[in-house]
Amino acid sequence: MQDSGTNHGGAAIDLGRLLDRFDREPEMRAAVEHNIQVLKCIRGGLRMAEAHALGFDPRADYWHPPERRLAVAYLADRWSGRVAPVQAVR
Repeated sequence: MQDSGTNHGGAAIDLGRLLDRFDREPEMRAAVEHNIQVLKCIRGGLRMAEAHALGFDPRADYWHPPERRLAVAYLADRWSGRVAPVQAVR
């Protein structure tokens, strides 16, 4: 059985072998590329959440779920001044 490069037995990981596998195996390159894209999405989402933080006190806002507050904030930001007549919406 070929060693997958994981550290199950407590032995040190040979990074040189991992880099060789990366160079040789397209599946490994695809997996690494996928994982990097996921990490970029996570980090980007974190930056967006930090830049647009909502004040939330779970004690005072217990009856106002954050997802409802996010939806209302989004719609208020995107649809301000774009009101349609009631009959057209129904």
